[in-house]
Amino acid sequence: MAVISGRDREFLSERLESTMLLGSYGVELPPELSPTGFPEGFPAGAVRARLGAARQDLEGAISRFAGSRLEVKPWGLALHYRGAGPRFDEAAATSLAESVAAAHGLKVQRGRLVLELKPREAVDKGWAMRRLVEVLAPSAVVFVGDDLGDKAAWEATRDIDLPGLAVGIASPELPSDALAACNLVLPGREALAPFMKALVQAARG
Repeated sequence: MAVISGRDREFLSERLESTMLLGSYGVELPPELSPTGFPEGFPAGAVRARLGAARQDLEGAISRFAGSRLEVKPWGLALHYRGAGPRFDEAAATSLAESVAAAHGLKVQRGRLVLELKPREAVDKGWAMRRLVEVLAPSAVVFVGDDLGDKAAWEATRDIDLPGLAVGIASPELPSDALAACNLVLPGREALAPFMKALVQAARG
């Protein structure tokens, strides 16, 4: 089993054991996938500098958006607005994020009540899925996700030349069209453990 997450590898390794961890959507790779820990050609030093400058711009403007908060990640900046309330101006916040991103060589990725600024050179979960398949050569693939950042991996799971199952987890915060690439949609996170148990039992059978 591998975990492809928007969280960084350090965060994941503190909580998960005996698992192949791909952090920051695939920017942070385990040794099995990359000797450098990054995708080939990823300009880590230059990216850190650009993220630092973008962070200063966001910190200077975020006070205009009551109830929002800025999460600083190793390879991204996340503007969260869960709990900000109905007066939160999502359009203005999106405009700010896109303006800052354009000024510093970044791109904006939407998530569930979050706008994340990432390096333009950053990969996505679809790339990470294809890299895993390339190195591990599995006989089949199942990918489970519950956010907009998982869309690329759902699409990759369906596109690779292997038996694959793209599984989404429904949420009121997730637009229904985001799940269009899924073969199966679970009604909520509580359905994931029974689904995985059934999948293992079927494989053993």
